[in-house]
Amino acid sequence: MPNSKMSNIAEKIWQFIRGGFSIVEFEQWIYNTPELETLCSPDLFFELISLDYRDKNAVERTKGSLRAWIRERFRDSFPKINEDREHRIVRINGHEIFGVLAELKCVKCKSSLVPFCPFCNIWTEEHPICSDPRCPYCSVRRPHRPLK
Repeated sequence: MPNSKMSNIAEKIWQFIRGGFSIVEFEQWIYNTPELETLCSPDLFFELISLDYRDKNAVERTKGSLRAWIRERFRDSFPKINEDREHRIVRINGHEIFGVLAELKCVKCKSSLVPFCPFCNIWTEEHPICSDPRCPYCSVRRPHRPLK
């Protein structure tokens, strides 16, 4: 399968995980996308076609399965995150940030958070977190997107 087709499929799945695609639309898309059978593991494909999409808990569990599949299958497309809790440093694609990954999760993709979600590339706080005007992540001068 051409990479663009695979990328389109991954983008549709990611949109669904993040809530940008209704459950009804996603269910119809699943049934109309035969390439999924060859892309997904047999277990994941069976989960997708046999899921009761009216069951919100089952849908959330399947989103977790899809999230894991996307991250494994497209791991090179995601930020590389390394945490050094002892020294309180988080490295994201080589950028060092003072802090640790929070136990909180991004509301869109459920990833661990620092002052921002590295997967969605959005700030997790609407307003700056600390009052240090020199802090590049918390100051009012912070960039629109955390990762360039």
